[in-house]
Amino acid sequence: MGLIPSTLGWWLVNNYDPKTWVLNCGSHHIQITEELMNDVFGLPRGDEKIKEAEKARSDFHEVVAEWKEQFENAPTRLTPVQFKTYMKGQQASGRIFVLNFLLFYNTLLGETTTNSSINMRFPPALCRGMDIRSFNWCKYMIRCLDRTVEAWTPKDCFLSPMPLLVAALICDQKKSEEDEPRAAHLIEDITQDDIEAVSIKLDTAKFDQMLVEAYDLHPEQRYPFAKKAD
Repeated sequence: MGLIPSTLGWWLVNNYDPKTWVLNCGSHHIQITEELMNDVFGLPRGDEKIKEAEKARSDFHEVVAEWKEQFENAPTRLTPVQFKTYMKGQQASGRIFVLNFLLFYNTLLGETTTNSSINMRFPPALCRGMDIRSFNWCKYMIRCLDRTVEAWTPKDCFLSPMPLLVAALICDQKKSEEDEPRAAHLIEDITQDDIEAVSIKLDTAKFDQMLVEAYDLHPEQRYPFAKKAD
């Protein structure tokens, strides 16, 4: 999956209802489910709930302390870009590698913090001896989506799993191509052409006045929205 145009992103966020897990496409609805999450990303759907910590400090959580031991000087704040650079040169293996991968993956596809640092809310749940696959990562990803959609305003950056909504929309439109060979996970089938095709449809739609009226934005900041389905 390539770059996601801002127009497409705004449309998706404003047409997703976190209370019902529904993406409103106007003529019909797309239900965002754990099954869809599994089909798109191949994430495990175990029975264990991921219990988050509001402030994951190393002096309170042994997993965070364990993770920080890999750094010569443990950073107080680590952005996704900084973490990516670090991971490229890391020599870690085993459990530390798994923790790093999960942190990077869930920050990019799950939730970035408001200060653009990596998502440290969930690591305290990953105690030694716990099978990573025993957790319900699909439900956790939807929880991240719901939380950030509820907190978002059009003047802020969106910090949640936008690729999930993009994949849900495009996969829904490609249902008619069921005879086509498909990858193990649907996100692998989505190309930049698919994203651009969906964006073009939105760009040629009639612009909705909602953002201008509700958020006092300038006319050039208006973005298209789906008509409400009955």
